[in-house]
Amino acid sequence: MKIPMGISYVFLAIGIVLLAVAAYFGRETLQFLEQSAKTEGTVVKIDYSPPDYASGDTTPTYRPVVRFAAKDGQTYVFTGQMGMASPRYRMGEKVSVAYNPENPRKARINDLSLWLIELVLGVIGSGFALFGGGILLA
Repeated sequence: MKIPMGISYVFLAIGIVLLAVAAYFGRETLQFLEQSAKTEGTVVKIDYSPPDYASGDTTPTYRPVVRFAAKDGQTYVFTGQMGMASPRYRMGEKVSVAYNPENPRKARINDLSLWLIELVLGVIGSGFALFGGGILLA
């Protein structure tokens, strides 16, 4: 079965756009990490959000709440951005924290989840681009 050339251009364009968005978010994450201070924090609570069946969400979400001491001597608490269907951390667990030294309330757990959006968009974008480009070259 021959795939129309227009479809290959659409796939290639979608792939390029997704790769560009992944690169943009990657740059933002890299800048955050380069400018951030690093310390150790402790998971003090696990926030639980029940499923919202009215909106079609059938999965509960768990987010870690982390406490850390910044270089300014103050203690800060933040909720992790990445919600999971099952708890990824345990209360009392030590985690690496990256935070903005000028505004320690802007903190994130310093693990692979920082790069999740970039990885997902990069993989999907690569797939679209390779498929579209492969059709054009075939």
